[in-house]
Amino acid sequence: EDISVLMLGFDSTSRLNFMRKLPRAYDYLTKTMGAVVLQGYNIVGDATAGAFIPMLTGHFESELPNVQRKKKNSQFVDVYPLIWKQYKKKGYATLFAEDMPGFAAFNLRLKGFKEQPTDHYMRPFWHAIDEGPTFCYRSVPKHVMMFDYLKEFQLAYESSRPRFGFTFLTQISHDDLNIIELVEQDLLDLLRGMYEGRHLEDTILVVFSDHGPRYGNMRETLQGKMEERLPFMSIVLPDSIKHNHPEVLKNLQSNAEKLSSPFDMYATLADVIGHHDPHLPAPNGPPRAISLFTKIPANRTCQDAGIETHWCACLQWKSIPPEGSVAMNVAQFLVRHINALTEPYTSLCHRLSLLNVTHAEAAEPDDQNGIAYTDVQITIVTTPGQAQFEATVHMTQRLGNNSLTVTSDISRINKYGHQSDCVLDQNPELRKYCFCRTDKH
Repeated sequence: EDISVLMLGFDSTSRLNFMRKLPRAYDYLTKTMGAVVLQGYNIVGDATAGAFIPMLTGHFESELPNVQRKKKNSQFVDVYPLIWKQYKKKGYATLFAEDMPGFAAFNLRLKGFKEQPTDHYMRPFWHAIDEGPTFCYRSVPKHVMMFDYLKEFQLAYESSRPRFGFTFLTQISHDDLNIIELVEQDLLDLLRGMYEGRHLEDTILVVFSDHGPRYGNMRETLQGKMEERLPFMSIVLPDSIKHNHPEVLKNLQSNAEKLSSPFDMYATLADVIGHHDPHLPAPNGPPRAISLFTKIPANRTCQDAGIETHWCACLQWKSIPPEGSVAMNVAQFLVRHINALTEPYTSLCHRLSLLNVTHAEAAEPDDQNGIAYTDVQITIVTTPGQAQFEATVHMTQRLGNNSLTVTSDISRINKYGHQSDCVLDQNPELRKYCFCRTDKH
């Protein structure tokens, strides 16, 4: 029998913050519905697109055709091998809904879709009502409209077609990690109505987040840094799978404490419909994406799982003096690197200078092909604009000299608001780096 999949996501919500702010919903999910919560679920990239792309395609953005806005020869996101296309081929009804069209994962800095991507697509609705930054549309909370849309989709096709639904709420949790507590009763009502109304008999329910909070006071702490990297991810299996395939539940439960990532979520979604993508990168070592319905090795490393050092929550870091020579060299290198990124836009963006180094940590020295290296994770403040950046820099020792490279994304860990509006249309990739010249705001 065909198994349906419903995914319900909340922006910027770590596993721990879901437990803090939605304790009754967490209890209902885990104790009544039997959800398995992945405690080792680790992000692989920055922001929402950095979660959605691997989760829905099995690839990093860099491995796929260029779909960035304002870039030469870039295409629409329609070219992406999104997993819902495979569900559609199998006769599934499909749905994709996000509640903030201005912040949509595939539209903010990417070109978006030319054709409607799924059978049901909520973007035109949100554009039509164009309510701006309010939490309600007239007297109805927007999160309730999102919950209703998903529930109505499930009920409408219940007796006729299997379903793949992907609903993601941004507004309620993107800017403040506390406001999500306001959805708890409505979320409970949705879960109860679906579960106790026996509307999830043939459906896998995934309640999840893309990443933890990326900005704010908490993000400036070590706890906040860890929580950004460890979002909420839970999976509820229907009784039909538990009875007919008990090994699936057993494997899922054993994977709860293993290292997992959005790539594994992709492999799981593909596993549900027996899809194998021949275009996925062939690993030299262990597979990067492992279905959560099969066993993940206990000794899996971030490298095995395709998680860059910068995002890996498993590493042991040792503090080094922020004012020491290693930290200062890395910090100055990072500022030069950021300035090189904004160089083509110097008429719009200020050149940044280092104000101070707030944290510096080094991983255990290691070697690669006999060449010694150390990874240094550093947090700096630049001026003008007081931007806070966090990056991991790979320091290789060759012939007595240090060669430095930034390992992956650079995290901007405080809000930039309207500081970078002047590059929004020309190169949205630079939003987190650019501090606009006064006359360009």
